[in-house]
Amino acid sequence: MADYIEREPLLKAFKERCCQDCPGGYSRQQCHSWCDAASEIEMIENAPAVNNTPQQWQNSRLHPPTEADADRTGGIIVWAAASKHLDVVFWQNVVLCPEDLPFWMPAHEPSKSKE
Repeated sequence: MADYIEREPLLKAFKERCCQDCPGGYSRQQCHSWCDAASEIEMIENAPAVNNTPQQWQNSRLHPPTEADADRTGGIIVWAAASKHLDVVFWQNVVLCPEDLPFWMPAHEPSKSKE
């Protein structure tokens, strides 16, 4: 299981340690000329956020899937529950046939293989 950290406490600790001797503290615009810590701080500030929201089944009639739900997996697929089994289907099929596919959830993002 991967460990996740919160961005704001990390930035605060990093700035307290690395920016204590800087004139005027941390200033994103001026720090690039003062020290090397500015690039690391900027990297942390711009790092993508982790979505820890668990996958949940959605009611196809009340909350139909959108293209954005499918695009996060690199394709246009969703898991759908139909006739007591799971299947991978195009998201448009869920929108067009909610009576046949009453529940759906976005497919998991493909894992990044370590090469």
